[in-house]
Amino acid sequence: MKRYSKEELQQDFKLLKRCICEENPLAFTDRNKVLAEFEQAEAGIRDGMTEEEFYYLVNPCVTAAGCGHTNLAVSTALIEARKETALYFPVEVIIDSGKLQVRQDSPEYGLYEGDRILGINGRGAEDILSCLERNISHDGSNPALAWYLAGKHFGYEYYEFADKSGVFRTEVLRGDNTRDIITIEGKYIPRHNTAAWQLHAPENIAPYECGREGKEAFLVIRVFSEGEQSFEQFLAGFFAELREAGADRLIIDLRGNFGGYPGMARELLSYLTEREIPYFTRDTKLPEVCGLSEMGGNILPKENCFKGDITLLINGGCFSTSGHFAAVFKENHLGRILGSTTGGGAACTDFSADAVLENTGLRLHYSRALFAVQADESMRNGVEPDGV
Repeated sequence: MKRYSKEELQQDFKLLKRCICEENPLAFTDRNKVLAEFEQAEAGIRDGMTEEEFYYLVNPCVTAAGCGHTNLAVSTALIEARKETALYFPVEVIIDSGKLQVRQDSPEYGLYEGDRILGINGRGAEDILSCLERNISHDGSNPALAWYLAGKHFGYEYYEFADKSGVFRTEVLRGDNTRDIITIEGKYIPRHNTAAWQLHAPENIAPYECGREGKEAFLVIRVFSEGEQSFEQFLAGFFAELREAGADRLIIDLRGNFGGYPGMARELLSYLTEREIPYFTRDTKLPEVCGLSEMGGNILPKENCFKGDITLLINGGCFSTSGHFAAVFKENHLGRILGSTTGGGAACTDFSADAVLENTGLRLHYSRALFAVQADESMRNGVEPDGV
């Protein structure tokens, strides 16, 4: 594995620090805390470090920015090299109320849905989750996004930040309260060979879909990004059908939606409100790109807006524009919200840029502007549901 001179690492460090400390708004953290992290990391730079060693030294500087849009990833060269060496924890898990649980039956490993993982290789689950939370970027003090990513991509996150041993002695609590120790052999799994911001990429499925059964309808928005049919046409047809059918109940599923284009969120909200409502705050400076500068006005209701009962489903995967949507929805009392706390709220920093550190090849994705919608301050970094 290639090793780098202290001068090369200091050059990469300088670029990283400039991007974070001079270009990132640092809206959800204490700037002095970030500077202290950089000072500590700089003192740890030494001659002959590998890319991974340097990555683990400086990643805390990036997560200290308190910004879910700001992530540091290993190089594409290291991703390629891991195809020959990486052995991941192969069991799918979820994080529920701070507990690590098996997501689905995995009889080949002796684990079953609902089994609780108490520890791996002598390290307690609480300590593992705390380690992952510290190393996964999220907005401010709200860990919901970090927990969502850690659960959905546990194989990658555990390998990257906790344990690369390849053999996992796993302590398990069964549903009948008995305990087992199971040794699990690691496995190379291509989808776990990824990094940081790439985990936010939408899955290769339709970004939105809808349906209706009688007078109850559902709308699933997986990402605010255009599909084969334009979102505007999709919504127009859907809500016209609801009016014609006399539908009086609508469920909107936003779970796992990492965000996207704010114009699409505004378009959907225009079908859910019967009155004019604000969206972006007046002091949000909207850039010219992607027509964002034209979105500063209020949202006007559509003539055929939905007037029945609306339920919005949310979780920790609702981030960025989805957090904005949920905050505006709740602020204006547009319906009931069920699920768990969103990963993003009324404010987020984006208008992001990318930088590759010249020597190590580490990849930085970082935000440069604050975007906020008009909602109560309690929803700044996350939106709480009305129920589960």
